[in-house]
Amino acid sequence: MAVIKVHVGKNVVDDVLLDGDFGMNAIVNGLKRKLGLPPHQLVPFNLKMGNFSYNKPLGIIPNIWIWIHGIPYIITFISVNNKAINPTYSMLLNHS
Repeated sequence: MAVIKVHVGKNVVDDVLLDGDFGMNAIVNGLKRKLGLPPHQLVPFNLKMGNFSYNKPLGIIPNIWIWIHGIPYIITFISVNNKAINPTYSMLLNHS
C-alpha cells in the first residue's frame, strides 16, 4: 500500500492511503468539512469493512476534483464517520 499527497482545491492532504483492496474512495467527515466539500448525498447501502463488520456511510460526494502529482482526477467520495476507518488516514483512494 502506498501513501501519497493529494491536492483538493487549494488544500494539500498528506498521508492519503492508496489501496486497491478498499474498493472505493473514502473521506472522513471531519476532513470533508475542513476541505469545504459540498454536503454529502444520502445513500441506501452499508459498507462491508475489512474486518467484516458493516458500517453505514454518511453519504456520497460526487464529482470532486483532486490532483495527484499534478494530474487531475474527478472522483466520488464516500463520506464516513471518523471512527469508520483507520485513524492514521483521513482519506483512502482506490487505485484499481
